[in-house]
Amino acid sequence: MTTPPEELLKWLDEGRTQAFSKVPYGKIMIDAWRSAVAEGRKIRQDKGDPAASLSTGAKDFAEHFYKADFSENNEIPFYYGYLVQSKLLAERGAQSLTKGTPLKIAVTTRPTNHRYAAVYKPAISPDWSVIIIDFGFLSVLIGLSVILSRYIGLSNDAKGLAFHFPKSGADAFFAKDKSTRNDIVRFLLPCLNLNQNDAPVPLPLDNIDEQRNVAATIFIRSLIFSVVAHEFGHVIRGHRRLHSTPHEQLHQMEYEADALGLILTANNPWKYFEYFGGGETATVMQLTSIHLQALMLAAIGMIEKAENIARNIGHKIALDNTHPDIGNRLKASEYILGTMPMSASMRSHIQETRQSLVDFTDSMWTVIEEELSRQINSRSPISGTDFTVPDADLRFA
Repeated sequence: MTTPPEELLKWLDEGRTQAFSKVPYGKIMIDAWRSAVAEGRKIRQDKGDPAASLSTGAKDFAEHFYKADFSENNEIPFYYGYLVQSKLLAERGAQSLTKGTPLKIAVTTRPTNHRYAAVYKPAISPDWSVIIIDFGFLSVLIGLSVILSRYIGLSNDAKGLAFHFPKSGADAFFAKDKSTRNDIVRFLLPCLNLNQNDAPVPLPLDNIDEQRNVAATIFIRSLIFSVVAHEFGHVIRGHRRLHSTPHEQLHQMEYEADALGLILTANNPWKYFEYFGGGETATVMQLTSIHLQALMLAAIGMIEKAENIARNIGHKIALDNTHPDIGNRLKASEYILGTMPMSASMRSHIQETRQSLVDFTDSMWTVIEEELSRQINSRSPISGTDFTVPDADLRFA
């Protein structure tokens, strides 16, 4: 691992602090994140030993997560730690591609009032690349993980956890579980930022079943890793985006970064870290990250749909043609997975799971679409904002 120079680390830290003070909702967001983390922590404390409700296999599997995930050492506990950890994992997964040449990559977070992840070259250290994830995008990933942990069925044995999707589907689940449906609206509408000035907040890990909280932390880790691995793909391929770069070439860059991200995942970097215990635990993280890459792409698709709606109701948001259609990105990822050596049964399992995750995200979007239609018809403020929808022809993308 190559350590970033002191001046770069200082610059990143100062930039993050300044961003919080300059973004209108900066203080609101910090307070909301702290509140969400405290809420989840209190629920777990009220239940006593957080691992007490887990059976032996799952308890062994989850033990190391609790020590890092719920500490109070950071301003926003454990989320930034996931980002740094994902960077270390991606570095290890990239070793076979870079022939051992160290990658000069740093990671950071920002409240930028945009929902994105990106990689750029800082002027202060031009030989370094910085991966940045906006808190709004991070909030989307965390909220998706919490909702997913409520939706799927879980089973465990000595090898760890297994995930099972209800046959009835997510539409039926959200129609029946009003609390989860309300939480989708509560976290996702501000994250989609239709008002263009909303404070994105995460959902707390507040499942009554502690085993589902463990699943949520695994999902959060896997989604953040998928984002970081994608950005690593851009660095490894030496991508540079210029104003004059044709859209077709920009789209090819995204396909390549998606492919490299999957390759880094397939290299299973988790098995090289004692923290993950190696063996079956590392394999669970690897497979979950392969699955959730599809969820990450589907989440980006939701953000793009929301931007289209925001344009339709009068916000001036430039069209971004730098990224290909999400459906095409998912198809390209499936092609890459099809080239990887694996058994027919494993390939089928991965394809089915990834499609179930895309369907799950589509169902969440339906909840948002229905809520927006209801609020537009009543001309009431959009939940989580102070913005009242004007009389306008709002077309859902």
